[in-house]
Amino acid sequence: MSLLTVRNLSVDFAGFPAVDALDLDVAEGELLGIVGESGSGKSVAMLALMGLIDAPGRVSADAMRFDGIDLLHMASAQRRHVIGKDIAMVFQDAQGSLNPSHTVGDQVRESLRTHLGLRGAALEQRVRALFEQVEIPDARRRLDAYPHQLSGGMNQRVMIAMAIACDPRLLIADEPTTALDVTIQAQVMDLLARLQRERGMSLVMITHDLAVVAEMAQRVAVMYAGQVVEQGEVDAVLSDPRHPYTAALLAALPEHNKGARRLAALPGLVPGRRDRPQGCLFAPRCSHAQGRCGGERPTLAAGVRCFFPLAAELAHG
Repeated sequence: MSLLTVRNLSVDFAGFPAVDALDLDVAEGELLGIVGESGSGKSVAMLALMGLIDAPGRVSADAMRFDGIDLLHMASAQRRHVIGKDIAMVFQDAQGSLNPSHTVGDQVRESLRTHLGLRGAALEQRVRALFEQVEIPDARRRLDAYPHQLSGGMNQRVMIAMAIACDPRLLIADEPTTALDVTIQAQVMDLLARLQRERGMSLVMITHDLAVVAEMAQRVAVMYAGQVVEQGEVDAVLSDPRHPYTAALLAALPEHNKGARRLAALPGLVPGRRDRPQGCLFAPRCSHAQGRCGGERPTLAAGVRCFFPLAAELAHG
């Protein structure tokens, strides 16, 4: 049984479907990568799972279960107990997510008091241990620092410490290396991978970086315009992409453009509120589109949402 099961999740903002009929499963101890361009619905889908979509956003789903528990219909108090303890999230903008008026130590303490009821020496010992576990140097002194006194990389480590404080079974990392330099990005990704292995927790990694997914994840879900267009084992999807969008993302990678004068690029933009196609959402940008694609909306079948999935030789071409 999956740890997380999501069926037909939709998030609507005043008539615009930011997430459109999303199905997702995450197994116990699995690392799932979710990739796609900005505006593809990756973050919004996970914010809906966390219950963080505010008005005018409307969330609907046929099912949203965590370890068999119905997240859709549970009482608010029970949901608050699950979210933040069993399911936690690392947000992409650590500087903006941390409260500038409180020390980083106090912000981690609050989570431990709320969910685990820790107090006194046990609380202090746990906070220091968390800071050391996420490799924050001189942990005791950094507990008294405010977010503006720490670097972007250190603040991201604080966010990770806060997220893992209550030993979650599912951690969602939303573009956790945004605005960090390349060296710090690699350190943060290595840290998340190590914590996932050591704790045996499930990890959903939201990213636009296919190289990160290739290196870290077991499975990948490729999102476009609010829909999953392809999903499966990482090696299979990245070596033999079936959906033209996945193939286009791979074709744009620098390592696939050696010797070329210009990087391969995918023309056009993810459709917005006013230009959402009637048929396949990717059809206006797809070099393989045929007549049927303009009038019908494909469903996800055998891991790909396409009427004319690519053969292996076309995917590599």
